[in-house]
Amino acid sequence: MRAGIPYGPEVSTAEHEAQKTIDDRGLLFVSYQSVLGFFGFNFIQRFWANAPAFPAAEANSFDIGVPPGFDPIIGNATGTVRTRVATGTDATFMGQELVMKEDFVVAEGGEYFFIPPMKAIDMISRGESLPSLPPPTAPAAPGGGAPAGAPSA
Repeated sequence: MRAGIPYGPEVSTAEHEAQKTIDDRGLLFVSYQSVLGFFGFNFIQRFWANAPAFPAAEANSFDIGVPPGFDPIIGNATGTVRTRVATGTDATFMGQELVMKEDFVVAEGGEYFFIPPMKAIDMISRGESLPSLPPPTAPAAPGGGAPAGAPSA
């Protein structure tokens, strides 16, 4: 599930004429995901949106002639100067190129937070205690013996 809340003022006449943002504005974005690991948000950002060679030419059969590169909207390679080109932004002329010389989206921060399962939230709302987990144990050393990192006698 994703949600976004825009913030900041509308584009002023001066900004529109200069084609440059003056005021701080953006989108406060939140995404709830069941997977943070390999196929979560981090994967998409790192290996798709920020990959200068994605998609590979042989895998790009759906859009022949479009070179791979950073995603034109959310791709971000801090400190790298590059121009990105996108097509398909004008419904009356799909071949029209939109040239972007600066990052369109600039991430200002990000955090990962744990949200308990709905069952746990429901139990807490009814005043029930959550089941206890057994205490964590250190993994055994290779070949048996004392757990790795255990103090020696």
